[in-house]
Amino acid sequence: MRYADGCIGLLTIMKKVRIVPQLHMIYAYTPLETVRTRIQPIYVAKERKGIFGWVITRILLLLTKLAYYLLRGEDGMIYDNIRYNPNAIISIDKPLVEYMHYVNKLEPSVWSKNNF
Repeated sequence: MRYADGCIGLLTIMKKVRIVPQLHMIYAYTPLETVRTRIQPIYVAKERKGIFGWVITRILLLLTKLAYYLLRGEDGMIYDNIRYNPNAIISIDKPLVEYMHYVNKLEPSVWSKNNF
């Protein structure tokens, strides 16, 4: 998926907690005209069958949403201070560099060409 002027982040929490299963979040980040970033959280949970499963799924989604609100201030400080420097790439960033080269070779999508 090509995402012009933004990025997507994935987060899984509660990995080793026995009482609560893993909670999953997707973040869509879009820079605004000012020095701020708009974040659209997407909460993900396995769909369970039956009434009891429906209730469990909704509780897990609510817990995920609560976790987002607890973590959002910390993430904001981190993302607001990230500065990308293409001259300071380290060896662990090799897959990222390969992906950037791939994306830069793609032709712009129809959405990117049109001015809506």
